[in-house]
Amino acid sequence: MSNNIIVARRKLQGALAQFLSGDDYYLKLFTNSALTPDLDMEPADFTEAAGGGYAHQVVDSSVDFTTEYANNPPDIIMDEVTFSFTGPLTGNATVYGYYFQTQNGNYVDSAKLLDTPFTPASGGGTLKFTPRIQAGNGTPA
Repeated sequence: MSNNIIVARRKLQGALAQFLSGDDYYLKLFTNSALTPDLDMEPADFTEAAGGGYAHQVVDSSVDFTTEYANNPPDIIMDEVTFSFTGPLTGNATVYGYYFQTQNGNYVDSAKLLDTPFTPASGGGTLKFTPRIQAGNGTPA
């Protein structure tokens, strides 16, 4: 499966209003591997990681994103993030990707598969990656 970024176009207006209001977002990890170019993604389409010390991260409105203009439309890049685990996940054991969800829980703005799926070991582990979203139309970065 390609390393796609999918943007929920139908929900974009509501998500944009959320973004412009200055509210926070959640950066969450998902454990279901079926990321399809549906473009009408709902929060319920994702199985969020659970157990093993996992906790989603808050991306507050003051986080600085950088813009890289090598692609057209440009890429929006966040600083590297780290998720630390104390043990294996419960339920689905492998993290396949991440998604940004509005704080009110109503919208998924974007989702992306990790370059390599990650399975925390019995002793835990650390997952690091740099969230990267291609601005504009949701095509892969």
